[in-house]
Amino acid sequence: MLTWTPLESNPEVLTKYIHKLGVSPAWSVTDVIGLEDDTLEWIPRPVKAFILLFPCSETYEKHRAEEHDRIKELQEQHPDDLFYMRQFTHNACGTVALIHSVANNKELVLDIDIGVLKDFLEKTVSLSTEERVKALENDKEFTAHHHALDQECSTIFDYQGYVIHHFIGLVIKDE
Repeated sequence: MLTWTPLESNPEVLTKYIHKLGVSPAWSVTDVIGLEDDTLEWIPRPVKAFILLFPCSETYEKHRAEEHDRIKELQEQHPDDLFYMRQFTHNACGTVALIHSVANNKELVLDIDIGVLKDFLEKTVSLSTEERVKALENDKEFTAHHHALDQECSTIFDYQGYVIHHFIGLVIKDE
């Protein structure tokens, strides 16, 4: 299994990342200070997705494993127009959350000149969720863009291949 460098939860760095991937400069990533009504009022509109970063725990890992087994048993199907992929590469959760956020919001215009994300989405649109993961792992240009963020991060840490936080994306689709 591949291991990527973990992304820093930094809206400036993540905004630069999505722009490098080809998202229009009209869109950005913003910090959410809290989920109370008064703090949610500070968020620029429209909101297309929330990307949450949370600490992993034994409880989370147990729930994740149970959910995985439940979904596998149900052979859950996703709508045809939903772009979904599982994450197998360690520390790719931030990138996968960003991919889900952009791929499921067609109005987030992708620049045809940059095209890394656009090319990836076009190549993987008809693939299964597992095949999409393999395509991401084998996409040298996408991997290079992810690792280039190391130079942008303001936090220096030695993660030793193990990170105790996880990004997930909650996408507002077909609103």
